[in-house]
Amino acid sequence: MGVSYPGGKSPEKAARAFAAMMRRSENLTPAMKVGAEAIVRLIANTFQKSASPTGVKWKGLDPETVKKRKKNSDKPLLDSTRLSRSLLNASYGARSIRFGTNVEYAGYQQFGTRYIPARPFMPITRDGQLTDDAGPAKLVFDRIAAQVGSFIVNGRLR
Repeated sequence: MGVSYPGGKSPEKAARAFAAMMRRSENLTPAMKVGAEAIVRLIANTFQKSASPTGVKWKGLDPETVKKRKKNSDKPLLDSTRLSRSLLNASYGARSIRFGTNVEYAGYQQFGTRYIPARPFMPITRDGQLTDDAGPAKLVFDRIAAQVGSFIVNGRLR
């Protein structure tokens, strides 16, 4: 990648602009805050739409399971709302966003077991990588990248 500036312009002005970008790249807190909020919304939408962060619909509930649930709800993972409520916060710092849950059965629901179909609700793979390659998750992570870039270049969020 090359960088140039128009002829007749001061190289000192370009140097100051690059120095400002370097300073902003060290503390991305404003962009990370917006990103954390977007990830929380993405996760909340997975529960509302009964679909993974990449947009794949979850397998429906067995009719016997529906009969045992409060109010005979047929929406997966929403009987007690314990899991969905545990994901309503994400933390952020100068260069990071953290999200997750401490609900002990979350991994079984996210990745499935021999008897439980996987119903991914977080945008992560089994090996901890982001699922940022398709659907709503791709849109969210592309927007976060654009926010970070905008913040570094001009100090403003898009």
